[in-house]
Formats: sequence, C-alpha cells, structure tokens
Amino acid sequence: MIGPGLFKKFILQRFVGARCPDLIATAEIVPRIGSIFSSPFFLKQGAAMKHSMALIAIALIFPLPLSLVEPSDPMISDLTVSPTSGPAGSVYTLSVRIASQKGAIPLLHQIREGRETIAVPLRDDGLAGDLVKGDGIYTGRGEVPPTAARQTHRFEVYVRNQTGRKSNRLEYRFTVLEGAGI
Repeated sequence: MIGPGLFKKFILQRFVGARCPDLIATAEIVPRIGSIFSSPFFLKQGAAMKHSMALIAIALIFPLPLSLVEPSDPMISDLTVSPTSGPAGSVYTLSVRIASQKGAIPLLHQIREGRETIAVPLRDDGLAGDLVKGDGIYTGRGEVPPTAARQTHRFEVYVRNQTGRKSNRLEYRFTVLEGAGI
C-alpha cells in the first residue's frame, strides 16, 4: 500500500512544477475511489488535461490509506451534566457540543469506571431538555440505576460518526447519594 507521505510526494514530483506548471493542486479525495475530484483544479485546458487522466488512474490503481480518504474523527466539547449528584433513581441531563464532517449518530456512549457501557440517545431538536433546535449542542437524559453504589463514579463519554469513527473522550463524575430518587 502506498503511504500518505509517498502519495503526496509522488503527486508533487509528477504533476507539479516543470512537468505541468498549469496544475493547481486542489484535488479533493473522497471515500469512493474513482470519484476523487469534486472541484476543477486546472487553470487552462489543453496539454494539462492528459495529466488529469493520469492522476485519476493513480487513484484507481493504488488503494489509498484511510487517512487520505476519510474525514477526521468527530469532536465533542462543552460537556455539561446536571445535576452532578443524586440518589439512586435520579434523572440527570447530559449536554455536549458535537462537530462532525460525516454527521454524528445521536447516541452518546458512556463508559462507567472503564467497564460498563451505557448508551444515551441524544437530540438537537429543542425538545425534552434540549434548549435550542439545530445549535450543535445535543442533549440526553440518563437515570441512576437503583443498585448504584453510594459513591462518586467516573464516566467517559464519546460519540461515533456515520462511518463508525469515534470522537475524542470527555470525562465527568457523578456522586450517588443516600436516599431514594425521583
């Protein structure tokens, strides 16, 4: 497999500079091989056009590494949890800002104490605790299990995009108190 550095070096040596001064290197690589160009990248028609065919042929012949083909991982930020403590049975709200080029799946994955995975459906529709529709801040609700240990629990959260790539992880803590929840 040709690596990203070698691929870029080959493109620059072969198609830019003295061999093809009319080439503007702004080709965009997208996930489907064979449809790599989404915008024009030549100043002039003519002699330079034969190089476009060679560039397309390279994309068809060589399998491109994922780092060249797929967009970056989704990013999450601005995590808020309210309340941050409560008895077993309490309902809490999680909100997080999501930035993703491929669209995030509205499901927050929580990992409690590095072991137990809990899925929390998210929404950005201005309903059920979400404050503003379409603002990029997604909100979900969770419930403290009746059997939760009375202590402070550490959670890590992340989301996935439509291609399955994971976001960065954010951490929060929730303290389970004595008593019965709502």
